[in-house]
Amino acid sequence: MGTNIMPHEELIKFNALNSDLPFPVVNGMLSASTAEINALIEIINAEIIYSKDESYSGGRVDIPYGSEMYKRVYQKSLLLKRIQSELSKAEYWNKSAEKLNVDSTDISDHFPLEQASIRLRRNYQSLLIRLNGKMRRKGISLEIPMRLFKPKYEITINIGYALSGYYVPPHQDNRNKLIVGLIYLGGSENQNLLLCKTAERDKYPRILQNGDYEIFKRVQQMKGVAVMFVNQHNAYHATEQYKQKEPKVFIYYSLAQKYVEHVFTKDEVKLRDEWIE
Repeated sequence: MGTNIMPHEELIKFNALNSDLPFPVVNGMLSASTAEINALIEIINAEIIYSKDESYSGGRVDIPYGSEMYKRVYQKSLLLKRIQSELSKAEYWNKSAEKLNVDSTDISDHFPLEQASIRLRRNYQSLLIRLNGKMRRKGISLEIPMRLFKPKYEITINIGYALSGYYVPPHQDNRNKLIVGLIYLGGSENQNLLLCKTAERDKYPRILQNGDYEIFKRVQQMKGVAVMFVNQHNAYHATEQYKQKEPKVFIYYSLAQKYVEHVFTKDEVKLRDEWIE
């Protein structure tokens, strides 16, 4: 699946960083028309195979890059091709790092990236990661040999599709992700992304319990709204419970370091693919 479609300049545009927030986060917009976004949603609705048994967090399924569903959507949507093309370039992530002022964070040493150091995650890599997790739970670590695989960083792209009942509590994303982004396509106009904070502590759990946090910012999930943040130890975010007939459709993506437990110094050593309370 090629990424040789030339994107419009700054397809995903972000505003300036607000330095008063607890962790680096910027808001922005997808530079696409309502008709273009709606066309992508129509393609996703036509291609989605929704299985309640495979849903999680109360009603969500994912269409990950590399899956057969993703390939079908990609082939039919110029907008998704443009988004993927933009996210596939080191230049995008270097500009994002500057926008987020990563020089003041734990991940400053990772930038600037070289194009040869990044690659979209492949299906076989997902299988290796799952195998690594199973072996690790048995006390056998494959981390060092798996680090021999090149390149060093991977880009993840997923299409999220959620029905009524979907809810995610305040949480951190997988701990090997350096920067995380969200693009809301539709169906969530009456819902907010909640950016949360908690008191300083020695250990930061993957999920915050009720009463253990406060909301410092609400981002209304309007069509085309984008959010990007540094996935550091206190980058807690949540979504309000989703209650309506129309599906919520969004894209979430990240730049991650491959085959490591975590990239932030205040993280506990933990499985990257497991929520630990």
